[in-house]
Amino acid sequence: MTPPDALPTGELHRQPWRSAVEDGPWDRSPVLRDDEREAIVVLKSRRFRLGHRFAERNLAQHEVLERLRGPLQAATELTSCRPESGPVAVFVMLDECARAGTTFRAWDADPWVAVLGEHSRAFTARHEAAIAQDVRLVLAAVGLLLNCFRGVDVLRRLGRFRRRSLADKVFGTMAMAAVAEDIAALLRRWGYVVRGPLLNAL
Repeated sequence: MTPPDALPTGELHRQPWRSAVEDGPWDRSPVLRDDEREAIVVLKSRRFRLGHRFAERNLAQHEVLERLRGPLQAATELTSCRPESGPVAVFVMLDECARAGTTFRAWDADPWVAVLGEHSRAFTARHEAAIAQDVRLVLAAVGLLLNCFRGVDVLRRLGRFRRRSLADKVFGTMAMAAVAEDIAALLRRWGYVVRGPLLNAL
């Protein structure tokens, strides 16, 4: 059996991952302007979710909020989430900006944990409307994709959730499957039988 420390040169070594939206041409100011706060209040009062089929009626608000909506929408699109979940996630983020009085660029770990909830019940209780739990994972993925926090600072405080599903949203399903297969292949060369629960754990 090949000892674990005897890795072939370059084994499992890949280029460092970088989010496709991290370096976008976005205004990263943490200050929430008065007109942005007012636009969010209008959107919330009308109960229109961004991306909804009536969204054109909120065109003026969308223009005001473009520097926030732009990166949020770009990030949600990368998560390959359900079509209805992305707009809801954007709306939740804008609502949370109004609640905090800052843009999401200003948040450290504590505000992100408050938004995501220390468990699924806390997430549900925080938001007035019934929001599907997959939106919670989309929001966490958005934070990672926009480099708003590093995983260990927030994710370890969120209780139980589908970590592989979150990884798929951040890195992509195909990339995660490729990494899992690389690890499985290496374990097989070390003499392990990789199947069943062990394979699913990857």
